[in-house]
Amino acid sequence: MTVPRVDQTDPKGELVQLLLDDVLHSSEELTRSESAAGRRSYIRCVVTFIEGLCAYMRWLLLQRVAGVSLRTGTVPLTTLALLLEQSPTCDDNGDEKLDYQRVPVLAHAKFTIKRFAREVSVDSAPLLGDNGWNNVRATINLRNRLVHPKEVAHLHVSDKDMRAATSAFNWFDGVIGTLFDAGGNAGWISEGPDDPE
Repeated sequence: MTVPRVDQTDPKGELVQLLLDDVLHSSEELTRSESAAGRRSYIRCVVTFIEGLCAYMRWLLLQRVAGVSLRTGTVPLTTLALLLEQSPTCDDNGDEKLDYQRVPVLAHAKFTIKRFAREVSVDSAPLLGDNGWNNVRATINLRNRLVHPKEVAHLHVSDKDMRAATSAFNWFDGVIGTLFDAGGNAGWISEGPDDPE
């Protein structure tokens, strides 16, 4: 896994690194000792990493598009709301407030990839149109089944599930690498604190 360009001195960058470490540790544990609990842990770690990295990407996007939106008014309010993960409302007193907006993980991940790709001038259709995205979908659905089981069978993780999760993780790595490279080339994602002056 190539670690995306994250500033690990920033709490959001540190979060991405910790989540990646969890995936790698879980994978190493499975290599040492295969177990059903280890498989479930690996699946949860992979999806949590995807969620965390997408949140980091939305934070980067928000920094980029908020200024543009304020200057030009060209960024839709819906985009800003999705990046903030909040929606405007008012309380019983008529005072405005923002409420946390729960967006399903799969839809939010796809939105994040598409919006990030658009911002760095990369066509997202080929990125999302292959079997890798299908493996991400399957892995997120599997994680949902694991964390909300209704019967013992829902806790089973097959060899096919493991291959799909590993493929999803590797696919996500490639897509994110492509997007972060394009962002770096566009000059709006830096290498972090070790950048040459």
